[in-house]
Amino acid sequence: MRRWETFIMEYMNTYRKNFVKTVDIEQYLKTILKQEYDDDGGYFRFSSTLKNMVEEEKIQPVKARGHNHQTPPVFNEYRLVKLERRTNPTHIKKLMTNYPLFNMTAFYDEAEFEKWKFYIDRVHAFLTNNSDTKKEMFKANERSFELFRNEKFLLDKEGIKFLANLGLTLSDLNCRRTYEPFVEYQPDPSRKPKTILIIENRDTFDSVKELMMDGINTWSGITFDMVIYGEGDKIQRSYYFLEEYQLEDYEVYYFGDLDARGIHICSELIKIDNRIKPFTPFYIELLNCYGHEPLTRTIERKLKQTIINDSLRLFSVFFEWAYMDELKKYTEIIQNVQTYIPQEGLNLAILRELGERR
Repeated sequence: MRRWETFIMEYMNTYRKNFVKTVDIEQYLKTILKQEYDDDGGYFRFSSTLKNMVEEEKIQPVKARGHNHQTPPVFNEYRLVKLERRTNPTHIKKLMTNYPLFNMTAFYDEAEFEKWKFYIDRVHAFLTNNSDTKKEMFKANERSFELFRNEKFLLDKEGIKFLANLGLTLSDLNCRRTYEPFVEYQPDPSRKPKTILIIENRDTFDSVKELMMDGINTWSGITFDMVIYGEGDKIQRSYYFLEEYQLEDYEVYYFGDLDARGIHICSELIKIDNRIKPFTPFYIELLNCYGHEPLTRTIERKLKQTIINDSLRLFSVFFEWAYMDELKKYTEIIQNVQTYIPQEGLNLAILRELGERR
C-alpha cells in the first residue's frame, strides 16, 4: 500500500494544477505498475489507498467535483494537503545529516521536530544498532513497548502517521500486527483449506458445522473445507488472521443476514480481499422461501442510506439483474426502520436438504 502512496504523492507533487483528477492518478499508476496494478488488487486497492491517504491527511477530496460511478466510489478529484512550515535551512541540513535513513520533510518545522525527536531518535537507534531484538520478528505491541515504553503507540493513529511520515512501515521495525483469531471448523485440519465459507451469525455457523461433521459439505456444487464464524462485523477486524494459515490459492464466500448491516459487512470484506464474494445460492434461497411473505419483520437501523446504497452496488454485482428490486427491498431504511430476512431462515433442515456429500 505504501509503495502506491509514494507513486501517487510523486505524481501529485509534479502535477501543474491544484486539483488532480482521479482518473489521471489511476492511469499514471497503471503506466508505472503495468500488470502489477491488476495483480496487486487493481481498482479495489487504488480506492483503499486513496481512502487511507485522506485519513492520514496527505490528500483531500474535492467534494464539489462529486464521486465517480465505480464501486467502491472515490471522489473525482483530490488535492495535496500542504502544511505551512517554518523552515530553517540549517535545521533542514542537520536533519539530512543526522537522519539519512528517513524522509524528514514532515519535520522541517523545528517545533514539530522537537515534538517527535524522542520517537525519531529511538527508531534511528534501533535501525542503526546491532541488537538481538532487532533480529527477532516481534509483535507490534512488543516492539512499541521496547522502543517507546508505550505498547499501543505503533498501532495508534498517531503512531501509524508517524511511521508514514518517516517513510517506514512496521516491517522496517521487524514487527507485525496480530489479529484476533476467529472461530472456525475444518473437517480435515491436516489440509490447507481451498474453499471457505464465512457465516455471520452463530446459529447458522453451528448448523453448517454440524452438517460438515456429518459429511455434508457441498452446496450448489461448491465443496467447502472450512467454515468461519464471522461474529457480525467483527470479521472485518479478524479476517486478516487468515494469514496465519499461509494459504496460497483459495476462495472465500460470505453468507449473512439479508439486511443493510449484513450486506454492508459483506461489501466491506470484498474491499479487504477481492476474492470474497457473497454465496448467492443461500441468499436466493432466503428470497425464494420468505420473499413472498408480508414484510412484517423489521429492525431499527441507524446506518446512513448512502452508505447502504454504496454497499448494495458492490454486493449486487454478483446477482442476476432480476434480483435487484428484491435486494433493495431489504436494504431501504425508512425512518430508521428496515425490513430484513435473517440468515437463520435457512435452518438446519433446509441446509441439510440443500446440501450433499462429496
